[in-house]
Amino acid sequence: MSKMRVLFLSIVSFVFILSSCTKEGPEGPQGGNGPQGPAGAPGATGATGTANVIYTSWFATSTLTWADSTHADFGTISRANRAAPGVTAAVVDNGVVLAYYRSTASGVTQLPYTLGTTANLSQYRNILRTGTITFFVANLTTGTATGVVPTGDFRYVIIPGGVAGGRLMSGAAMGYSLDQLQWMSYEQVCKLFSIPADGASN
Repeated sequence: MSKMRVLFLSIVSFVFILSSCTKEGPEGPQGGNGPQGPAGAPGATGATGTANVIYTSWFATSTLTWADSTHADFGTISRANRAAPGVTAAVVDNGVVLAYYRSTASGVTQLPYTLGTTANLSQYRNILRTGTITFFVANLTTGTATGVVPTGDFRYVIIPGGVAGGRLMSGAAMGYSLDQLQWMSYEQVCKLFSIPADGASN
């Protein structure tokens, strides 16, 4: 056998071996899902939030029992009490209660609400005691609101939660001050606490 032929066969054999080594084999079967791993350890308990925000439905002012009373700052007023179990001592001391009035003329406005003219200026307000919210009408001009029964509707929102440094410490209202909540529009409060603007109470 000539040297040229031996060299040629050697080169062909080398190329064949090289191509056999670099050729990829068929794709293996796709692996299935493995067994589910063990459940993780429970997380730490979070801070108390304001998931227990209480809000009433709108109720007509005429459903309350109104009577005349004397107030140290406003003279003779017309007042009505409504039982409010959610107004606890803790809420009175550290929570927030936002009360609203609604009428065809005014729309929705937060109390206190002032209406009328300088010659006959009235104001709707509310005060809190444990278990009770009191609505009253005062006449800022004459100092007497004898027998006045407002027309329209009231509702209120109770926001529990400790207040530190004048700001709520937890929940959707965390970081807000009482003043900031009171300056919010009714729509902003409803959005912040997921409250239906015209819905039933929780």
